[in-house]
Amino acid sequence: MSSKLIQIALFGLTLGSAELRVVAQGYIAFNNLPPANGLVYLASDIPGGLLLDQDVNFALLAGTDSLNLQLISKWLLSDGSATGINVAPGRFADPNQAAYAVPGTEPGDAVYIVVMAWAGPVDSWEATGLHGIAEFWNPSGTADLPSSLTGMDSFIIGIPEPSSLALVLCGGALWLAARGRHNGGAVKRPVSL
Repeated sequence: MSSKLIQIALFGLTLGSAELRVVAQGYIAFNNLPPANGLVYLASDIPGGLLLDQDVNFALLAGTDSLNLQLISKWLLSDGSATGINVAPGRFADPNQAAYAVPGTEPGDAVYIVVMAWAGPVDSWEATGLHGIAEFWNPSGTADLPSSLTGMDSFIIGIPEPSSLALVLCGGALWLAARGRHNGGAVKRPVSL
């Protein structure tokens, strides 16, 4: 009878410690607002790029280290969840202002974070070459006081300028026009003997 009582007590302690682990989860906030120093830039003809001045897609991955990353959240232009994510030049913040739990961590633990950003109406970072990434360690906070992304360095999102695309299209059109003039503008047919 007493061994059953001990087993029940140990089982209760195990459940109790599991509950404490969930309550003591480490949290982060998805933003680079001050005191965070890392800014987001858009690629441009200006050396160093221009400060982010438009909404873009973001994905947040976090874990106990670089080998244990999990997708925490995604903000997409296509579904509207990224609307309003750019809050100031070079700055972003989750429009929902949520606190995100990082599995396997406690408040104050260092967590490994990957922030991926990409432009355009595509839902995946891999689907475009116009992207940027930041990988860094960051402290975690509590659910009531999550840690901002204070460990993030600045990074650049590669977005081609409309003028670059226009130049490529104009160059192609000029090449085709010159090719047509070189042939006298007429289609040459082979001569049969």
